Amino acid sequence: MSKQKSQEKWRMPEYACPDHQAAGVSLSYALALSSDRTWSELITTFEKRLTVSERKELAGAVLNSLSSEDASITVQSMFEYRGAGAPDAPLYTFQDQAMSWVSWADPEEINVYCLACFEKMPIAQQREFLQYTQERDAT
Repeated sequence: MSKQKSQEKWRMPEYACPDHQAAGVSLSYALALSSDRTWSELITTFEKRLTVSERKELAGAVLNSLSSEDASITVQSMFEYRGAGAPDAPLYTFQDQAMSWVSWADPEEINVYCLACFEKMPIAQQREFLQYTQERDAT
């Protein structure tokens, strides 16, 4: 089989919905690049592009592809620490990166980083921040 025919055989089906296509492409990038960043971004993509049911099926398929021992170790390690770690450098804007990071950070991480950022702000900025949060709370 020629290389072109082989590539055509594995092309994403045109009938796949855009969300499934995006998830598939993101998975391919994560597998090819295999970096902490691409795996973390894959989580965000799956959350945005796949339903809970689809993610459960995908998780089940992956876990079932492992031995019982490896599957057990994998599941246990996922619940030992599910934190997001420190935020990465922004991909597009600081706000985009912050919104992405906070979507998978633990509540404790969010509180610690929020307090550290607040304490690092100049006093005038702290006042503006407090005013902003109080106005938001009132609405």
